[in-house]
Amino acid sequence: MPPPEPPSPVELERVALSREAKRELARLAGYEELPAGCTAEVGECLARHLEAEQAERERKNSATAGNVEIAIANACKAVEELVALDGGIDAESLRILRPHAKAFITAGRDRIAELLRLPRTYAHREVLRMTCPTLRRIFEKHVRPGFNTRGNLQRFVFKALRAAGIETPRIDEAHLERLDDFLDAQLPRP
Repeated sequence: MPPPEPPSPVELERVALSREAKRELARLAGYEELPAGCTAEVGECLARHLEAEQAERERKNSATAGNVEIAIANACKAVEELVALDGGIDAESLRILRPHAKAFITAGRDRIAELLRLPRTYAHREVLRMTCPTLRRIFEKHVRPGFNTRGNLQRFVFKALRAAGIETPRIDEAHLERLDDFLDAQLPRP
């Protein structure tokens, strides 16, 4: 019996960049033709971004802060009703549950107050906070001397995102400085 064949290496999906996109990215990095390694890295980065966007859209439990606040408020209301004097609960259960109920309600209200003070997050922005610094690193790795300018970096990232059809709300060619918050985001260490 022959030995089993080893599994074939899994190749990462890549976004196929158009000839025009490769030409624009190459020009910004100081090349006539984009190096194959750079093309592959950009394609993989963009594919990961699109996968993350898709996963976010498909999430069944999209627990937004507003939904969490409502759920906590509903739970507090249910606990208040449970330990209300006219709630029909027996005296022994009331005696045992009331201190815990008060603590739960206080904690719930405190958490709602904390949530209301937090800035809202938007899924597309969080994905951009991972993709843009990765594209920045790819650019910095492959850019030729003299082409490593902030403007070229902004245009490189913008053109790469556009090549993959990735939406960038409020960011357009006239306002590339709006990419800076995303470009300067720190990637988590592996």
